[in-house]
Amino acid sequence: MLQNFVCRQKNGQKKRFAEYSDEWLDFIVKNRNPEFTEPMHDCDMVEGPVADDRVQRNIDAFLDGRLSREKFLAILRFPHYETHQICFCSTRSLLMLKPLDKNSDINFEVEEAGEKILEQIVSDYRFTSEQATDIFYTSNTFTQLADCATKLYEKPWQEIYKLLINELNLKI
Repeated sequence: MLQNFVCRQKNGQKKRFAEYSDEWLDFIVKNRNPEFTEPMHDCDMVEGPVADDRVQRNIDAFLDGRLSREKFLAILRFPHYETHQICFCSTRSLLMLKPLDKNSDINFEVEEAGEKILEQIVSDYRFTSEQATDIFYTSNTFTQLADCATKLYEKPWQEIYKLLINELNLKI
């Protein structure tokens, strides 16, 4: 599990799946096929619903014809199972990560401010939680917030929110 890191660059090839879907299934099956030794994509990062050992057993059943596509996706969409993961597929994607300072107590302040800012983005702009998350965590404002040297985490979340809105040229 990777925690307490911030992505410091926005560039790079990314693929994102919001939920288990036909497109997700096709992508996972293609990339889990043992006949292929090379990745079937050129993404630096792939983000979306988890594809763990339980999922692999279902993929095997799907490929063997023991499980239909519809049944496969229905099993995965069971509300108590879905979790989220990010796969770092290249050296470049790992180089985009910057650890937060482990010797400080800013992690709590960053997370607390982040939660309030995300709620406010959703409220003010009617973005989905996923859209708000993308906007915030890929912003320069978040990068500064997570950087101990800026001490931005010491500011009230409302002030940080205003910085974000100005950065993105959004109107309230």
